[in-house]
Amino acid sequence: KSGGGLRFRETEVNRKISTNGAIMESTEPSLLLSPEVPNTPKIPNRSRYSSKDWSRNLITLVTWKSSILQRIKGHLLFNVLVALLAAFWKNFSPQSFFPMSTTPHSLAGAALSLLLVFRTNAAYDRFWEARKKLGGMVNGIRDLSRLAPFVMTRAEADEFGRLLVTFPYLLRSHLIGLQDGLLRESEPVVLKFLTPLQQKQLEGKSNKALASLYMMSEIVASSKTESLQMTAVRNMFEKNFAMLISTLGGCERLLNCPVPLSYSRHTSRFLTIWSMTLPFVLIPVLNWSAVPVIAIICWSLFSIEEIGHSIEEPFGMDSNELQMRTLCDTVRKDVSTAYESRGGLEWLTHACAEADSNKRKDEE
Repeated sequence: KSGGGLRFRETEVNRKISTNGAIMESTEPSLLLSPEVPNTPKIPNRSRYSSKDWSRNLITLVTWKSSILQRIKGHLLFNVLVALLAAFWKNFSPQSFFPMSTTPHSLAGAALSLLLVFRTNAAYDRFWEARKKLGGMVNGIRDLSRLAPFVMTRAEADEFGRLLVTFPYLLRSHLIGLQDGLLRESEPVVLKFLTPLQQKQLEGKSNKALASLYMMSEIVASSKTESLQMTAVRNMFEKNFAMLISTLGGCERLLNCPVPLSYSRHTSRFLTIWSMTLPFVLIPVLNWSAVPVIAIICWSLFSIEEIGHSIEEPFGMDSNELQMRTLCDTVRKDVSTAYESRGGLEWLTHACAEADSNKRKDEE
């Protein structure tokens, strides 16, 4: 096939499985897509830290552009203010100032460090589990997009592919709590792929991602093609449907079951009391120099705590969380590649091109 920068491999004879398991000959074009798709924009990679970034990271900290610093600045400024008041107290009324021994803070600091480490590790475990769940979703959709064009009629594959493309977007919107009105505003890609009938079927559903899976299962169950009458082929579809439902349920579990609130509250209280009393330990030794030292110590500990809070919820819109939109776009392009090779589902090519064009305009 020519045009659009796409080249497809065609074979005169392809293999097709019949109902009795025998190999039949077919003269249809091959569904294998040539890897050369030069005009297709690439999915952007997530930014990764490099040792060369140390200067930029330091500048963002000094200029208060760090996202973590923005979140903890209230707590940090409060403790700096306490340190300043304690320094004034020590220098202008030394007879009433009461210093504290370093022993209690040394012992409590060890316990506080363990609390912060366990809290951050628990948050990262949730982050990594969410990433594995979404990775399984991507693999399941790729497998379904590989199977559907082969074993379904053109109309069934068309309807199935539309739902397949939109499932990750519906899942993302469900997890970040977008309602139907916001979905139409923030995820216009979804509406470009769904037919008016499919949009109507999804309207009013509280869980549109699950509803789309039911619609895909119904297409497979009602299909009368020879290939889908084979138990082995149906089992392949059911296995992937079960994987997608498991992904949905696992993500909902992570969303609805956060780290126990008492754990977070106790850590926060412990850290606040420890940092508030720290000036009475350091000021008798360092005097005014203790103020910047306390600021640095509090910044490091508060940042560790906030990082745990940030990655505990992996499905939000923050830059430190999972970029689900990137995964959605990856799935969209992969399904587009599988369906373009069918040679007749032009809606998918046009919708993908239009979505990419609108996304680039929004970024500009």
